[in-house]
Amino acid sequence: AKGTLYLYFPGKEELLLALHERHAEGYFQALGALLANPAPVNIDQILALVQKHMVEPPAFLPLASRCLGLMDQCLPEETAVAHAARVGMALEQLGAALERRFPALIRGAGTTLLMQSYVLIVGLWQLLQKPKNYPSCQDRAEVRFLRRDYPSELDQALRALWLGYTEPRGGAPVATPQSATPVELP
Repeated sequence: AKGTLYLYFPGKEELLLALHERHAEGYFQALGALLANPAPVNIDQILALVQKHMVEPPAFLPLASRCLGLMDQCLPEETAVAHAARVGMALEQLGAALERRFPALIRGAGTTLLMQSYVLIVGLWQLLQKPKNYPSCQDRAEVRFLRRDYPSELDQALRALWLGYTEPRGGAPVATPQSATPVELP
């Protein structure tokens, strides 16, 4: 019953966030298992996990998009901070595991790569979605560039991002994780 849900979740937003976390946890567990396996790991295997856990499930991307919009508008501060802490811990653990598997990744770059990948996954999906209120919008000449195949575009973009981080260039690290240093906000 609807009332029973609210015994566990103060509001709809907390329920949606918990559902999104549950979906994301499936990806985190699968990636963790892949990285813990002593067999060689390649980018194709990681992108296949993204496809399986984030692109194919019909609810993942709409829910992720909605949750990102809720974070600073509808959720209590403590809920948002607790969520960010849980996700941050998972990203740091998985990022460190990536760094062990891909020698070109410098310390902290694994976490940065995972964060940038997530932003790319959700942001590209948001950009390429047909607006519900304007279904014929993408038929207009000025926005036809948005008529693209999301899975293909995502694969190409993620592959470029991951290759940029993981392929050594002249023995130097490809990227320095600037965001590893906390920034003071006004």
